[in-house]
Amino acid sequence: MSDNWYEIVSVDQVISQGDILIGCPIIIPEYPTNYPDLLKGNVAEAKAKVYFDDVVILTQACLLAGPAGPKVEMVTVAPIADVEGDGWGFVSDVSKGLRPAYHLLNKSSDPSFDMNYQIVDFANIYSIPYNLLDSYRLNSGPRLRLKSPYVEELSQRFGMFYSKVGLPNNTIDMEELKHISKK
Repeated sequence: MSDNWYEIVSVDQVISQGDILIGCPIIIPEYPTNYPDLLKGNVAEAKAKVYFDDVVILTQACLLAGPAGPKVEMVTVAPIADVEGDGWGFVSDVSKGLRPAYHLLNKSSDPSFDMNYQIVDFANIYSIPYNLLDSYRLNSGPRLRLKSPYVEELSQRFGMFYSKVGLPNNTIDMEELKHISKK
């Protein structure tokens, strides 16, 4: 049984945190291999590749909407991928929070949006111009949006991944702690 984590939003609703965008355009610049030429301004034109990927919006909703419009020019998104084909060990670890670079999203229970369980990849995020996403929104039809508290959980997991602290292993003597705690 699947709890409904999502609502369906229409094209007239501005993009927001937790929106699922299927086939979203991702523009990746191709940087020159000769860095000194770049510093000297000797690059005549920039090249880029356009990819299409399924993503979820990570930028906070308060930065994307308001009476004066968006407060950001670039929107942070993370790719999502269907769990089909991933090994159970990996999917299980993600669902338990043991893989901090990833987050598991539930499947959609709405029959008009056939979306399986998805894994969000926080390690490979993109920044996309707001205007490009807004144009995509206007031309892509209704979309899924994570409901509360699932959108807050996504945000929290994203924040935890990027604010993690690498501590040295084995700094606490577990045997001593076990012995002391028994007293």
